[in-house]
Amino acid sequence: MTPLETLRKGTEILGPVLSANGFTYCEGRPGHGSGGEYASGKYVKDDRILEIHFRHSLGLVTYQIGFESIRHEVFMRALLGQGTGNHYLALRAIRWMDSVICGMTWKISARTF
Repeated sequence: MTPLETLRKGTEILGPVLSANGFTYCEGRPGHGSGGEYASGKYVKDDRILEIHFRHSLGLVTYQIGFESIRHEVFMRALLGQGTGNHYLALRAIRWMDSVICGMTWKISARTF
């Protein structure tokens, strides 16, 4: 499977959950770089964005609200604690984006934990 095909398979899983929470999917333009083929996409709701990149495996995942953003691995360390691994808890992240941050300032800094 190409990175784009794999990313699209992932959107079949995330799409229903995110759509139900008001997010719309925007597929990025796939390409080919020095590391091989890649694909990306993002889910958008107002000023909130969940951005996903895929090359040989899931790569950069970023949560953004307004002008502030946080990488997935930093977010998970803040939620679950140091040494808990890099879990992909999309539903938990979306609920957090909708209920905790909406209209508030970031409670988690983007510093390295």
